[in-house]
Amino acid sequence: MVKVVTAISCVVCCLLVFGRVFAADGGRDPVIGRWSWFSGDTVVLGPGGKVNGGKATTWRRVGTRGRRYEIRWHNGTFVDRLTLSRDGTRLTGKNQRGTTVSGTRLGTNEGGQEAPVPVDSSLGIIRSDRAARVIPAPVRAVGGCHDPSRIIRADGRYWIFSTAPNLNLRWSTDLEHWRWGDRAFSYDAGAPPWMVEYMRGASKKRKGKWNLWAPDIIKSGDQYLLFYSRNCPAKGGEHSVCGVATSPTIRDAKWVDRGPVLDVLLGKAHYRVIDPAPVFDQQGRLWLAVGSFGSPDGEGWENGGVRIFELNPATGKLKRPKDKGIRIAGSWIEAPYIFHHDRHYYLFFNEGKCCDGRDSTYFIRVGRSRRITGPYVDRDGVDLRKQGGTLLMGIDRRLRPKAPNSLLGREIGPGHVGIFVDQKNRHILTYHYYDGNTKNGEATLGMRTIRWRKDGWPEVQ
Repeated sequence: MVKVVTAISCVVCCLLVFGRVFAADGGRDPVIGRWSWFSGDTVVLGPGGKVNGGKATTWRRVGTRGRRYEIRWHNGTFVDRLTLSRDGTRLTGKNQRGTTVSGTRLGTNEGGQEAPVPVDSSLGIIRSDRAARVIPAPVRAVGGCHDPSRIIRADGRYWIFSTAPNLNLRWSTDLEHWRWGDRAFSYDAGAPPWMVEYMRGASKKRKGKWNLWAPDIIKSGDQYLLFYSRNCPAKGGEHSVCGVATSPTIRDAKWVDRGPVLDVLLGKAHYRVIDPAPVFDQQGRLWLAVGSFGSPDGEGWENGGVRIFELNPATGKLKRPKDKGIRIAGSWIEAPYIFHHDRHYYLFFNEGKCCDGRDSTYFIRVGRSRRITGPYVDRDGVDLRKQGGTLLMGIDRRLRPKAPNSLLGREIGPGHVGIFVDQKNRHILTYHYYDGNTKNGEATLGMRTIRWRKDGWPEVQ
């Protein structure tokens, strides 16, 4: 009897030493498995506290309850203190030097090897055409569609604008077959004179027309407000600008350019104002979310990112002319879009490299807030101003920096979100992707339905 008690005591001691490696749910600690580490390596956390099968590096659970863990690398040279996410798919934390560290659980196939295409957003990859779960919104591939606006329904048609000199316009009657409409403007330079004035002196050798970037549109009262933007190289430094035009109709429209809404000198403001996204809040106030990256100096980290400004709904201009906006998401991201659902405002945005065809690394993340002005947090509660954001589509390059784009299938680098609620009350996500089936990865319009989870977070179907 004494031997039995002694043996049990030894087992209990071992369990405490290794942080309770065996759990009540089937005998395995939930952290055991293969992990894609932030460094790009694959890390195997095995039974008995072993890491990658060796003895020099070990892991343990901190305490007998909770989701806190430690990994002691190379006999304690480095110690990572981590927290396991509620769904068991992410480890995040810091090491003893205060550096952020993280890991994402890898899926496995029937042979026990790493699955080539994980299907959960927290695993660092979401492809938009995964398996039989896909329920696509009706759309055929529409090439030459970069930075699409939201879809807006008017005059018996669906309309969508996109980046181009003078802005591209397409229309459809069924959301599937799309035809060209007239361009919004007819400027010889492709952009309005007030914008070209900045660029003319800095780019004397340039031939052809200038693109207007990332349009978006909203109806305000009895008129439509069409926003557009670009970064303008200039002799005195780069200007980032956003303008607005108005028209009572979209069909056969005669857009009247109203000039700049925002015009900032990057070297002074340290943030950019491209990718405009207008939105009405639940009290009927009109706002504009803008933003892209920041200046390359240190102040760009503090001031760059996404900002939101209140607008005058009659003009589309700033309600307070000297307004500097409210920073709602961190630096080195772009293409914001805000959508209200249930009790939250959801902020969608992009990270990674765009505009490089099949080599693009764009991916879409999302956060939410009860107030339109924030603070916005991701599903793990991380503030978007502190680099938070839950993956919605694409490969999360923070977690899988070396993952090949081939994992995404045809739709590489998804980005620039809009949401349209159709007549069947489906929430349809619009975006562009770089078509892996074309030679140069043509920018193509994509559409997918959104499913809202029980906890309120969106998933792309």
